[in-house]
Amino acid sequence: MDVVFSNIAGDHIHQYPAVALRELAVNAVVHRCYAPSSGRIVMKIRQSSLEFLVPGALPPGMCSDDLGYTSALAERTSALAHFMYCVRGPSYLDVKKDGRWFEGQGRDILTARRAIKRRKGSLVYTNCEAENLLRVMVTASPEVPQ
Repeated sequence: MDVVFSNIAGDHIHQYPAVALRELAVNAVVHRCYAPSSGRIVMKIRQSSLEFLVPGALPPGMCSDDLGYTSALAERTSALAHFMYCVRGPSYLDVKKDGRWFEGQGRDILTARRAIKRRKGSLVYTNCEAENLLRVMVTASPEVPQ
């Protein structure tokens, strides 16, 4: 569910920033655990939040604050991460014109975090080692974004 607001100029403003949703969805695919026993990626859509359940907990010694600053997750699926980098398309400035799926390599989770924060939302990662999954929760402000 994506609530769309309109400002006085008639511009559409999505409840969740598109740049953040693209980055989170691509990260879920690229950085998930691909072991045969791992489960599926699950995306739960609620009135006030989106939740991604991604197979594969964070590597030992890594915490959610490290995301965007370390390549430990990319090492788990380095070939796929490199492939996605090679096919990523035009520069960030062309994203609206060309409709890329993701913004770049590595640090773009930081772009997603900033975009969500600007909308007064939150992005929370929970490492569930016992279940071998990473829970990613995005909440949006109920207010009309500025």
